[in-house]
Amino acid sequence: MTNDPNKALFYTPLGEDSFDEEHFLQGFNKVSNLENILKILKEDPNNANAISGAGQILHHNEKYYFENNNVANTRQSVEDALPGAQKGLEKYVGHNEEKFLKLIPKEEYINLIMSVKLNKKKDDEKHNTLVEAQENFNKFKEAAQDESKMHKFLDDKMKKAPDWVKKEFNRMSSNQNYIQSMAQAYGGFYNHRFSLLLEEADHKKVFEDSLENSKKKGQYYQVMARVVAKALSPKEE
Repeated sequence: MTNDPNKALFYTPLGEDSFDEEHFLQGFNKVSNLENILKILKEDPNNANAISGAGQILHHNEKYYFENNNVANTRQSVEDALPGAQKGLEKYVGHNEEKFLKLIPKEEYINLIMSVKLNKKKDDEKHNTLVEAQENFNKFKEAAQDESKMHKFLDDKMKKAPDWVKKEFNRMSSNQNYIQSMAQAYGGFYNHRFSLLLEEADHKKVFEDSLENSKKKGQYYQVMARVVAKALSPKEE
């Protein structure tokens, strides 16, 4: 029982509280549900289940938006609440960082690495080589989403290519089949290099070193929360 009416009446995000498994799972599930509700309402603003879910989380009353003839504003209320919910989750994980790191299953660290932007570590060549490999692979993946970005990506790569390749590229750059072939070649190289270095790496150490050297830890805390929530949730039989 709380003495704060705001906490009693309205949704309150997680924050810098000490770790409690039940409290964390409840808070995490509310953030996840709000994210899912917003996704649904963007596609179907009148979805009854999503509106009920929003009322239950935000006002502790699943009929709230129906009773107040406020269905049309439900999506906006969720959009207003979600950033604070996500930020609160990040604060909670940050405040309990050491505890969360201990709760992450060892086999999940490779997935964590794939889900964040790694950060370089001073005077650690092996670690930084992996970071650069990830950066190059991610740049390729981003370029692959758009034809103009891929041309720009290849133009940049040609700056250090052998002279004969530069001449060939200048002659053939209007040929879409040639561009696709070049893109596949670079993509295959960067994918193989990153995968090989990742296979050889100490995933737990790489993640923790990157987290320590990150200036923006929110992304790390979000994925840590997701992995720990999965590990702590009851297993379905």
